[in-house]
Amino acid sequence: PQAAFILTTRPAGYRDYSGEKFDTGLFIRPFQETQQADFVKRWYQLQERYSRGNRDTDKVRHEAEQKAENLLAQLKQNHDLGQMADNPLNLNMIAQLLRYYGEALPQNRADLYRRMCELQLDKRPRAKRKELVIPYPANQKVLQGIALVMMQEGSQLQLALADVVKLAQKHIKRLHKDDLEEIGEVVESGDISTKLVKRFVEQVVEVSELMVQREADDYQFAHRSFQEYLAA
Repeated sequence: PQAAFILTTRPAGYRDYSGEKFDTGLFIRPFQETQQADFVKRWYQLQERYSRGNRDTDKVRHEAEQKAENLLAQLKQNHDLGQMADNPLNLNMIAQLLRYYGEALPQNRADLYRRMCELQLDKRPRAKRKELVIPYPANQKVLQGIALVMMQEGSQLQLALADVVKLAQKHIKRLHKDDLEEIGEVVESGDISTKLVKRFVEQVVEVSELMVQREADDYQFAHRSFQEYLAA
């Protein structure tokens, strides 16, 4: 009865309470192989049922199991993929990529990330009928600039929203004239509104999921591999 607990997804929420009262911190572990398998099997069961009018037949379950086993086998064979599949968000991206492009994932690491970025920044928003304030591939160019700065500054993993907006604004202004015309901003003055840039950051988090909000004011790429690829 004297025990006190704080449960939060944001570590900043309990930093002020560290000390004598709260001296033990527990964190969620990365997905183990059995958890990856459970996630993938359930994911395919839902996808196959949904694509067939929510029919739950033996045939649908069999196809879902076959596709799940195919993905799990590729995760075991490809070390980079296996490392990325350590959390639900990344594993969901990998499953979507395989479902969209066919039965085999790219074996080349650079090609894998290229397709994932294309899927998350272009194909996925269009499938969801989300109009992006900065379309593909211009939106990727902006993220490349942000990622490069983060890598140059000691492989920094997190940035405050104000810093993300500042960097994004800087790299949006560096886009080609044709890209800026698609955005609909005033090209001659180079005046890219803060409102538009904040909306861009929101969409990268909410729609593409290539960046995530870890804290109330801290943003980072969904996986360090994305940051490294975009910077490269």
